[in-house]
Amino acid sequence: MEKGLAGRNKWDAGRGMRDAGRGMRRSVRRIPRPSSRIPHYGSSKPSVVKRGNLSMNGVMRYKLFASVSFVTVGMLVSGCSHNKPATAPTAASSADRTAMDAADRENARIREEAERSAAAARADAERAEKARTEARATITAPVRFEFDRSELTDEGLQLLDAKVAAMQANPSVRVRIEGNADDSGSDEYNMALSQRRAAVAQRYMSERGIDASRLQIVSYGEEHPVCTASRDEPCRAQNRRDEFVILSGL
Repeated sequence: MEKGLAGRNKWDAGRGMRDAGRGMRRSVRRIPRPSSRIPHYGSSKPSVVKRGNLSMNGVMRYKLFASVSFVTVGMLVSGCSHNKPATAPTAASSADRTAMDAADRENARIREEAERSAAAARADAERAEKARTEARATITAPVRFEFDRSELTDEGLQLLDAKVAAMQANPSVRVRIEGNADDSGSDEYNMALSQRRAAVAQRYMSERGIDASRLQIVSYGEEHPVCTASRDEPCRAQNRRDEFVILSGL
């Protein structure tokens, strides 16, 4: 009987120990664990962030902040580089520019004077050439005579006056006066007639201021006709003349 009670007591003691162990395990399971959830303020729904991600999120926020700061600083530097104020010219550069402007004006003035001088020289040369051409034409114009006469006609007098003026304007000009006749008379008569025609022109010009040493005379008679097409009067009248040949000076 005592053995049975002793065995019963042992079984009860063992059962009590097992129950106590199960209670302790339940108590341990009921102990609240520290919350790993962090509330997200400012939102209607709480956001859960695991503790292991806290350091990663901080690094990402730091990198984002650094990137934004770098971009902002870059934009400020770029804007400053593009909007640099223009530097005022120094006194030396202003003086150099003034000297260059003065030199340009002086060169322009010299060129203008050279162009004016060249234009004036060309104009003078053109006038001189024109005057020489006109004087040459005036001096060499023939003086014609009536048939078998050595007196000067009104037209002849006008031509000789023009020759005097031209030779006075050109004092270095020397002229040879060549008397001519048509073939109406004998050779001897025409030579004498031609001589008188040359002499009358020389005398008229000498009396009006042309030195006789500048006026040579020669008689050709009928040897140098200018018209031989026919023996009609208009053609033969061209041969009764004084020719004026310029020897020098023009």
